[in-house]
Amino acid sequence: MTMHRNLALLGLPPFDRYLLEHLLLGEYGEFDFVIVHDLHAADLVISNADDGNVVRNLKARGLAAPVLLIGDSDAGTGWPLL
Repeated sequence: MTMHRNLALLGLPPFDRYLLEHLLLGEYGEFDFVIVHDLHAADLVISNADDGNVVRNLKARGLAAPVLLIGDSDAGTGWPLL
């Protein structure tokens, strides 16, 4: 039985989301990630670092899952940034 990891993508522009989905899910779902919309069910959250509202809301939720930001600044969160 294959274990999958729940992945949440938050606040990303459509093209960035498209690219990440194809990189992380594969063309035929051959990688072990599943996109979820419930942040509390996510094993990893990837979010747009350039949207201050999204970052503030994520910080306020105090999620157990690690957060990876994509953008110019981590907005003082200390979260990893690409």
